[in-house]
Amino acid sequence: VRMNRCALLLSLLLAAAAAKPTLRFRADGLFKLVQFTDLHYNTSSRDDTQTQLLQNTILDVEAPDAVALTGDLIDAPEHDADIYWRLAVQPLVDHNVPWGAVFGAHLIFLALF
Repeated sequence: VRMNRCALLLSLLLAAAAAKPTLRFRADGLFKLVQFTDLHYNTSSRDDTQTQLLQNTILDVEAPDAVALTGDLIDAPEHDADIYWRLAVQPLVDHNVPWGAVFGAHLIFLALF
């Protein structure tokens, strides 16, 4: 079962990468990357709304070329993981910015895929 999940995850990541636009440097030679880490969206936190507001503000102000999500984005029970995953990535989707994620210790135990 674990190998099937890994194969499915790899397939999804490859498909997502193929669908993403090509990342390019700006005309001035710069490339702006924003990193969000340890957001810990979860069912017991009243801070999720503030976290999402902060993500949106940073994306508005910085206008990054890409976003890196690193580690512990959600910290929720397995049955709620998809809800909180969507909360964590919704600002990126709304801003139409390319992004990638590296899972942390709180995510590796969840059956997101």
